[in-house]
Amino acid sequence: MTKFRIHSVVLLLAGITMAGTAPETPAPIDKIVYAQPFTLKNGLAYPRREGKPQVNAGYLLIIDADPKLVLQRAMPSPILYVGKEIGWRLNPGYPSGRAFVLVSAELDKSGKVDLDLTRTRIWFGAPVPGLKGVLDKQRIEREHELAVAAGIGRRPKREIETALGRADGQPRAFKDFGELRRHYARLMKAYLPPDEDKQGDTLLMLKRVGEK
Repeated sequence: MTKFRIHSVVLLLAGITMAGTAPETPAPIDKIVYAQPFTLKNGLAYPRREGKPQVNAGYLLIIDADPKLVLQRAMPSPILYVGKEIGWRLNPGYPSGRAFVLVSAELDKSGKVDLDLTRTRIWFGAPVPGLKGVLDKQRIEREHELAVAAGIGRRPKREIETALGRADGQPRAFKDFGELRRHYARLMKAYLPPDEDKQGDTLLMLKRVGEK
C-alpha cells in the first residue's frame, strides 16, 4: 500500500462517517486561534476552485468551530469560506472542532499579504453536491450574501491580534509545498489533541489531485 493510500485510509477512519446530516448553514466559526501570513515561491494549485488558481500567498489559520461543521461525511459537507475565498482545510478537525486552514490572498504593492482579517467574515456555507464540485466566484459571492443576511459578523479585533501574536505577527516565506507542509505539521503537534495530530493530511491529497 502506498504512502498516499495509507494517508487516505487513516483520514477515512478518523473523520468520515455515513451517519447524520450536515448542520444548517450559514454558520459562523467560534474563534481564530492562530494566524500566520505567508508567501509561497513555488505556487500550489487548488482543484476545488474554478481554473485551479495558483496560491502564492495568504494566511495559515487555526480555527475552532462546532465539531458538527468540520465532521467529514460520505455525503457533501459544509464549505468553509474566508471572505470572498475558500478556506482550504488541512486536517479532519474532528472531534475537537479545531481545524487548520489555508487561505489564498494577493500581495499588495509593498509585498504584504493583502487580507485584513478584522474586516473578513469567516463561516461555513452550504455543501456542494458531488465530491468533484468546483467552486466559482458566483457561488462564493452568493454564499457571502447569505452569511451577511444571516447576521454573521467579522471577528473581534482583539481575537485577531492575539492570533497574529501567536505567529509573532510576521509573514513567513516558504520556498515550496514541502516547506509549508513541514511548518504546519509542527503546528499540528502543538495545537491539536494527541489523538488528532496523526489523522491525515488533506492538503497533501488535494495537491496530488491538482497535479493530475
